[in-house]
Amino acid sequence: MLAIEKRNRENPMARKPTKKIKHISLKVLRKKSWDLISLFVRKSSADGNGIVRCYTCDKPHYYTDMDCGHYIHRDCLDYEPDNLKPQCNFCNRCKHGNLGIFAEKLIKEIGEKRVEALRQKSNEVKKFIIIELQDLIAKYTKLLETLGGPNG
Repeated sequence: MLAIEKRNRENPMARKPTKKIKHISLKVLRKKSWDLISLFVRKSSADGNGIVRCYTCDKPHYYTDMDCGHYIHRDCLDYEPDNLKPQCNFCNRCKHGNLGIFAEKLIKEIGEKRVEALRQKSNEVKKFIIIELQDLIAKYTKLLETLGGPNG
């Protein structure tokens, strides 16, 4: 006889052992959602051979060798598509995003009103919650599947 059955027969009010629910931390969800949107931004900008041009210097690189650069670095804009563009490591890291050129190109691409909207939104305080991050993960997983090929 199992110990659980014996315990329950002796004391019907005894609690049954429960399975532990695994909770995924916000940190893990943030990383996974960032990895997916970063891959999506780079891959969706690539040509049929996987080559993408740096948004700020226009040098071609394979999409897996690129970064996903931000125009404005704020938590509230981390998943805002207008704020994210593929950049080479040199422009994104060494030139700190090469923001002057980034801003000029972004204004030409999406217009001054949308760039100003990004600036206004950057003043907001936004803390993502678990369900929002899970939704982003589901959304970008599906979008990457539509792009097909390796890594998505």
